[in-house]
Amino acid sequence: MKKKRSKNPPKKVHLVFDERERRDFLTGFQKRKKERQKKAQEKLKQQAQEEKRRLRAEKQEILQRLLGDKPVAGSSADVEREEQPVTYDMPDHTVTVTSLESCDLYGDVHIGNNQAADDDEEDGITDEIEKGRTADSDKQRLKALARQMGDCSTKLRAALHKDKKERGKMRRIKLRTTKKAKLARTHRR
Repeated sequence: MKKKRSKNPPKKVHLVFDERERRDFLTGFQKRKKERQKKAQEKLKQQAQEEKRRLRAEKQEILQRLLGDKPVAGSSADVEREEQPVTYDMPDHTVTVTSLESCDLYGDVHIGNNQAADDDEEDGITDEIEKGRTADSDKQRLKALARQMGDCSTKLRAALHKDKKERGKMRRIKLRTTKKAKLARTHRR
């Protein structure tokens, strides 16, 4: 039996050699590799920036939680309320006299009369202790955030300059081998 021939015979392939297209094809590998590397670097930069933004926002939130409604030292209301200090010059030293009131101090530290603690205030004391614990954990988190921000920058720098390091390493290896070859040639003579 004879094999049936298909109605559409396979088309023949005609090869045309073009030097310019060949060069573009061969150099295209390097171009595409460079483009991929550039895209990857841009992506790394963008991820690092987003990570830094996230860390900054978290840091800001923790600082707001820590500071709360406490007055900031040196605010305009404090400056207006502050009295001018009086300075006396003595022959051996200088004396400055200022007025000190318990309302002038910041935070929870006050100078004043001793007062007996009531039983009702014990709940307030435990609340203050718990706030202190959360403040300590917030401070530790702030330190960790600062470390993470530094690590983020370091990782980005290392990733961006990795190929430069490798090229430098290859150059050093090449120099060593050429020096050894030169030394071997001079010893033969």
